[in-house]
Amino acid sequence: MCTMWESVEEIRRRKAQLRREALARRAQQPDKDRLSFLICQKLLALPEFQAARTVLFYVHYGDEVRTQPLLRYLLGETDSFNQEQPQPDQSPPSECFGVQNIQPGNQNLPPVGTPPPDNLDKNAPGQSTGQLLPDRQLLVPYCEGEDLRLFWLRAMAELEPGVFGILEPRRPLRQLPERQATIHQVDLVVVPGVAFDPRCARLGHGRGYYDRLLAQARPETVLVGLAYQCQIL
Repeated sequence: MCTMWESVEEIRRRKAQLRREALARRAQQPDKDRLSFLICQKLLALPEFQAARTVLFYVHYGDEVRTQPLLRYLLGETDSFNQEQPQPDQSPPSECFGVQNIQPGNQNLPPVGTPPPDNLDKNAPGQSTGQLLPDRQLLVPYCEGEDLRLFWLRAMAELEPGVFGILEPRRPLRQLPERQATIHQVDLVVVPGVAFDPRCARLGHGRGYYDRLLAQARPETVLVGLAYQCQIL
């Protein structure tokens, strides 16, 4: 019993050490905007993403791979998602970033999630009238106690700083029943992470928010983690 407890404590210490090292490397990663653009381009090209009708995105914070520019594009708030391509003397994409499918056993299953509600008011104040495809809907998470809840996102203006400073849906909006969603309705989840390994195991911040949420996902839900190459263990 004592040996088992010591083993658990050693695992916790090792995870904490890996977390500190990965966060330090990520903080020192140069050119995050360009690399994030390349990572998001790779995400857009994934057949699983193109097939998904409902996609849960994290809203980036701090040094994470930037998702907000892509969200604005998918919501129709910008006309295009492009950036100057890297010059030959810059690091090639294969050495700069990684997109990890953190549920590789399901990556080839066609997403067949519950469609989003039909009664979302697209003309409500602050909502986008842009080019988001009608057959693809976006969700973002927010903290409620020890759990993550999900919200149908229509415009970036619907977000405000919440727990830990991360952008979350404004409180009046998240109370609307028609804007609430569950993980069972999600075809593909874009997951943040502190680090990933080559077998697609994920190391988070240690609070367990995503672990608890994803434990309830449908088996065929595709999980994709976005990471700089420095985050791959």
